[in-house]
Amino acid sequence: WIGTIGPFWENIYSYKIGIYKRLNYPLNKLLMYKSAERADHVIFESQYTQKYFLNRYNISKDKTSVINIGKDDYFTNIPSTIESDYNALQPYALCVSHLYPYKNIPRMIEAFAIAKRSNESNYKLLIAGGKRSNKYHNEITDTIKKQKLKDSIILLGAVSKEDLHYLFSSCKFVIFPSPCENFAYTLIEAMCCGAAIICSNTTAMPETCQKAAMYF
Repeated sequence: WIGTIGPFWENIYSYKIGIYKRLNYPLNKLLMYKSAERADHVIFESQYTQKYFLNRYNISKDKTSVINIGKDDYFTNIPSTIESDYNALQPYALCVSHLYPYKNIPRMIEAFAIAKRSNESNYKLLIAGGKRSNKYHNEITDTIKKQKLKDSIILLGAVSKEDLHYLFSSCKFVIFPSPCENFAYTLIEAMCCGAAIICSNTTAMPETCQKAAMYF
């Protein structure tokens, strides 16, 4: 089962991923490729990933299958009348992503700043996701300060499943700027909660959302 495409995505090395990842990714890439080559059957999470392997490596299509990640029945649309600490932050857009350097968070913040200046909206942007690098986290906070958005962008950190359920159901829309995903299960959760979605049109995102999102 191929559970990530990150080590195979050439552009990932252009991000500030750190020395450990620069050493770790090529090793993982080799081990994953060799494992897939020797396996009796290989399961991919998306057609995108399957095609990627079939086009680049000597793996027979006959020994591969695609099984998309299914939905979690916990995530459904809940009434907006439910009380929550997040009610006071309305209206807000939501980004759900661990803060890895390749997730494109600073660029999303810059785009949000342009939209705020263009439309003079009172929207806030809530970013839910755990910190993965102090250096990258500092880059994000510096971008927020530079764009003068301290009062409009809130870094929630990692949130509970219950909070995530509410956030997906109550946001005005979800922004998903990541350029590389094996299969975007975060967007599956968002769709289950009835959230409007705008996301990148790269790797497996169009396959994940099909006509249920606007793409950039």
